[in-house]
Amino acid sequence: MTISDLRQRGLILFEAISGSRAYGTHLPHSDTDLKGVFILPETEFYGLDYVPQVANETNDEVFYELRRFVELLLKNNPTVLELLGTPPDCVISRHPLFAAFRAEDFLSKLCRQSFAEYAVAQIRKARGLNKKINHPEPPTRKSVLDFCYVTVGAGAQPVQLWLAHHGYSIAQCGLANVPHLTDLYALFVEDKKAPTATEAWCATPKPPRMCCCRPCRKDRSQWRT
Repeated sequence: MTISDLRQRGLILFEAISGSRAYGTHLPHSDTDLKGVFILPETEFYGLDYVPQVANETNDEVFYELRRFVELLLKNNPTVLELLGTPPDCVISRHPLFAAFRAEDFLSKLCRQSFAEYAVAQIRKARGLNKKINHPEPPTRKSVLDFCYVTVGAGAQPVQLWLAHHGYSIAQCGLANVPHLTDLYALFVEDKKAPTATEAWCATPKPPRMCCCRPCRKDRSQWRT
C-alpha cells in the first residue's frame, strides 16, 4: 500500500505539512515533510494484512493508521502529538472525525521521558552531522588491505606500508592458510628485484611472512593463492 493508494481510496483522515516548513525554519532547499493519519476498511483492519504505517522512500511523507496513531498518542510520542498542534495554514485536509482528538486528552507525565529522549536523540544527530561536516571522511573507501598487518620483529606493520617499504606490489604476493590459527595467513612474496638462480621464485622462494588479516578470510580476490 502506498500514499497514492490512500488518497485514491479516500482513506486519509488528516494530512498536514510538518517539520521546518510548518514552523518557518525552512531554507530554500528544504524538503517538504508531510504527516497524516488514515483509516483502514474493516476487512483489512481485522485481517492478516494490517498496515500500521505508510511512508514514501525518503520518509518525508509518513501516514499512521488510526490505531497506531492512538497508540503513539498514549505514549506521548512527540511526532504524533505535533500533529494535534499543527498550525491551521499547514493543514491540507482534516476529516470532521479527527476533531475529536485533542492534545490535552493525551498529555501526561510520560512527556518528560518521551520528549527528553527525543531531544537527546536530536542533539546526538546534530553533533554527528557537525562532525561529518567539519571532519569529513576520506573520499575513498577502505579496502581489505587496510585491515591487514604483517609481523615485523615483535610487532606488526600495515601490509601496504610493508610492501611499499620493500618495493613489492600486490601482484607479487600470495597467501596460504596457516592451520589452527584463525585470521592468520602465510604471506609469500615473489622477489623479482634480483632474479638470480638462488633467489628465483621457481627455485627457492623466500620464507613466508605471517599476515594477520580478518577480512582476508572473506575476500582474498586481491591475493594469489
